[in-house]
Amino acid sequence: MTRVGFKARLTLWHAAATTAILLVAAVSADWLLARAVFSQLDAALLVIGETEAGSALDNPAGVHLHDLDASADPASLRLNRLDKLVQIIDNRGAVLLRNATLRDSELPAPASLVARLCKGETVLETTSWNDGEPIRLLTLPISVAGSYPFAVQVGTSLRPTYAFLRTARVLWLVRSIAVLAAVIASVAAANGEAVLSIADSGPGIPAAHLPRIFDRFFRGDPARSGDVPGFGLGLSICRTIADRYHGVIEMVPNPAGGSVFSARLPLASSGDDHGP
Repeated sequence: MTRVGFKARLTLWHAAATTAILLVAAVSADWLLARAVFSQLDAALLVIGETEAGSALDNPAGVHLHDLDASADPASLRLNRLDKLVQIIDNRGAVLLRNATLRDSELPAPASLVARLCKGETVLETTSWNDGEPIRLLTLPISVAGSYPFAVQVGTSLRPTYAFLRTARVLWLVRSIAVLAAVIASVAAANGEAVLSIADSGPGIPAAHLPRIFDRFFRGDPARSGDVPGFGLGLSICRTIADRYHGVIEMVPNPAGGSVFSARLPLASSGDDHGP
């Protein structure tokens, strides 16, 4: 059986580890971004719903629809950018009033939703409308003498939101592929050695500290190290790993600023295995 060379094994391990890290980061970032976007969207719908509910019964002629002015910007939210779908229903789900954006359509008010609004529940949900178009829908009961004879519904299309999230995912994918490609490229061969180099653009390391940077618990300038988490073991561990594989690790100043750390490890021959 042909042995896999050390360089190939090291590259595969780094690629696998980096892929796992990028995957976790991408999933976490996507979840946090979607949560933030929907939170902002729900907050805007609530502002509109509460405004409509508060003014729905202030007309002596009966329940009416205020339908916010497109120039309004309550609570510093750009509500005028929402494609607002607003209607008022009774406690049987019948539509009493609707705004011009709905035209001849109606927002969904199934029996299960009507039962919840009769109990005074405020409902925020993702549903479909107008031949399957996804919308975010708020149903807010209007209280009258301890009962809930009416409710205001405010919805907006989720197509722009989904398009934004898809764009963010594509950007994450492109960035992840670029990082992974850079990691695979995490290795080079020179003079019979595998060379793994990492460069940063930080403030660099003072010359007086260079002899001790690989010592355990050494953290450089005491005035600055107190603000940086850690115990000063990272570089010491890296040197121990390099020694275990009969290699060396070194640091040189980065011409662009910062430092370049390089680990040099002997390549495996076709008949040798430098594994642990």
